[in-house]
Amino acid sequence: MPLLHDHLLLSVKGQRLDGKWGSIHTTALHENTVAASALYNELVAAEVCEELGLATEPRTVTPGRRPVMKIAGVPHELIPQGCSPRSGGEPPARRGSPDGSGSCRRPRRPGA
Repeated sequence: MPLLHDHLLLSVKGQRLDGKWGSIHTTALHENTVAASALYNELVAAEVCEELGLATEPRTVTPGRRPVMKIAGVPHELIPQGCSPRSGGEPPARRGSPDGSGSCRRPRRPGA
């Protein structure tokens, strides 16, 4: 059961005020990646919830860490254990290989 997610790609090139192109200051970008990601996810969730008439609420995944947002009203029992965007949304026992071994390793592509 894959979870809805997206990816964002940023170019490290930008056009200066004088019209010339150059590299942006990637250190500042890297230092703010987590904050930018959190803001982006919050804005996407707000727009989706507004369009579909839903709401979000915090869910504790790891005690002592920041909660993640989930759709309000979905019972905890319906959320598989180990379910996360990084895991592809599958519980650990079914993740990875077709035989259910749980191996997350992907075969290397020829020439990779």
